[in-house]
Amino acid sequence: PVWLVATALVLAPPALAVGRWLAPHVPDSLRMPVRAYVVVISAMVASALGTWGHAGCASIPTGALMFFASDLSVARDRFVAHDFVNRLWGLPLYYGGQLVLASSVACS
Repeated sequence: PVWLVATALVLAPPALAVGRWLAPHVPDSLRMPVRAYVVVISAMVASALGTWGHAGCASIPTGALMFFASDLSVARDRFVAHDFVNRLWGLPLYYGGQLVLASSVACS
Protein backbone atom coordinates (compact mmCIF):
# COMPACT_ATOMS: atom_id res chain seq x y z
CA PRO A 1 0.00 0.00 0.00
CA VAL A 2 1.06 3.57 -0.72
CA TRP A 3 0.60 4.71 2.90
CA LEU A 4 3.06 2.10 4.13
CA VAL A 5 5.73 3.11 1.63
CA ALA A 6 5.24 6.81 2.41
CA THR A 7 5.37 6.21 6.15
CA ALA A 8 8.43 3.97 5.79
CA LEU A 9 10.21 6.77 3.91
CA VAL A 10 9.41 9.18 6.72
CA LEU A 11 10.63 6.72 9.36
CA ALA A 12 13.80 5.67 7.54
CA PRO A 13 15.91 8.66 8.70
CA PRO A 14 15.10 8.20 12.42
CA ALA A 15 15.66 4.42 12.14
CA LEU A 16 19.01 5.00 10.42
CA ALA A 17 19.95 7.55 13.08
CA VAL A 18 19.17 5.05 15.85
CA GLY A 19 21.22 2.40 14.05
CA ARG A 20 24.19 4.74 13.68
CA TRP A 21 23.92 5.85 17.30
CA LEU A 22 23.95 2.26 18.55
CA ALA A 23 26.47 0.78 16.09
CA PRO A 24 29.68 1.65 17.97
CA HIS A 25 28.25 0.24 21.21
CA VAL A 26 26.71 -3.04 20.03
CA PRO A 27 28.89 -6.17 20.13
CA ASP A 28 29.51 -7.80 16.76
CA SER A 29 27.48 -10.86 17.74
CA LEU A 30 24.37 -8.68 18.26
CA ARG A 31 24.68 -6.29 15.32
CA MET A 32 22.30 -8.15 13.01
CA PRO A 33 19.65 -8.86 15.70
CA VAL A 34 19.71 -5.19 16.80
CA ARG A 35 19.42 -3.99 13.19
CA ALA A 36 16.54 -6.39 12.62
CA TYR A 37 14.79 -5.14 15.76
CA VAL A 38 15.16 -1.51 14.63
CA VAL A 39 13.53 -2.48 11.32
CA VAL A 40 10.71 -4.34 13.08
CA ILE A 41 9.95 -1.61 15.62
CA SER A 42 10.05 1.00 12.85
CA ALA A 43 7.62 -1.10 10.81
CA MET A 44 5.33 -1.20 13.84
CA VAL A 45 5.36 2.60 14.00
CA ALA A 46 4.78 2.80 10.24
CA SER A 47 1.78 0.50 10.54
CA ALA A 48 0.43 2.50 13.48
CA LEU A 49 0.73 5.74 11.53
CA GLY A 50 -0.99 4.12 8.57
CA THR A 51 -3.77 2.88 10.81
CA TRP A 52 -4.23 6.41 12.11
CA GLY A 53 -4.54 7.68 8.55
CA HIS A 54 -7.13 5.00 7.80
CA ALA A 55 -9.13 4.89 11.04
CA GLY A 56 -8.46 8.36 12.48
CA CYS A 57 -7.57 7.03 15.94
CA ALA A 58 -4.63 9.02 17.31
CA SER A 59 -4.07 6.69 20.28
CA ILE A 60 -2.62 3.98 18.01
CA PRO A 61 0.37 5.98 16.69
CA THR A 62 0.76 7.76 20.03
CA GLY A 63 1.11 4.44 21.86
CA ALA A 64 3.42 3.06 19.18
CA LEU A 65 5.68 6.12 19.35
CA MET A 66 5.77 5.91 23.16
CA PHE A 67 6.74 2.23 22.90
CA PHE A 68 9.42 3.08 20.31
CA ALA A 69 10.84 5.77 22.61
CA SER A 70 10.83 3.39 25.57
CA ASP A 71 12.89 0.95 23.50
CA LEU A 72 15.47 3.69 23.04
CA SER A 73 15.88 3.77 26.82
CA VAL A 74 16.36 0.00 26.85
CA ALA A 75 18.95 0.22 24.07
CA ARG A 76 20.75 3.06 25.82
CA ASP A 77 20.75 1.13 29.09
CA ARG A 78 21.94 -2.10 27.48
CA PHE A 79 24.52 -0.78 25.03
CA VAL A 80 25.45 2.85 25.74
CA ALA A 81 25.16 3.81 29.43
CA HIS A 82 23.75 1.59 32.14
CA ASP A 83 22.05 4.18 34.32
CA PHE A 84 18.92 4.69 36.41
CA VAL A 85 17.97 7.62 34.18
CA ASN A 86 17.09 5.15 31.42
CA ARG A 87 14.45 3.53 33.60
CA LEU A 88 13.29 6.92 34.88
CA TRP A 89 12.07 7.95 31.42
CA GLY A 90 11.81 4.55 29.74
CA LEU A 91 9.45 2.77 32.09
CA PRO A 92 6.77 5.49 32.14
CA LEU A 93 6.88 5.59 28.33
CA TYR A 94 6.65 1.80 28.12
CA TYR A 95 3.72 1.38 30.50
CA GLY A 96 2.03 4.55 29.31
CA GLY A 97 2.38 3.43 25.70
CA GLN A 98 0.85 0.06 26.52
CA LEU A 99 -2.09 1.77 28.24
CA VAL A 100 -2.59 4.11 25.30
CA LEU A 101 -2.49 1.18 22.86
CA ALA A 102 -4.95 -0.76 25.01
CA SER A 103 -7.27 2.25 25.08
CA SER A 104 -7.31 2.25 21.27
CA VAL A 105 -9.77 -0.65 21.44
CA ALA A 106 -12.40 2.04 22.03
CA CYS A 107 -11.57 3.50 18.60
CA SER A 108 -13.16 0.62 16.74
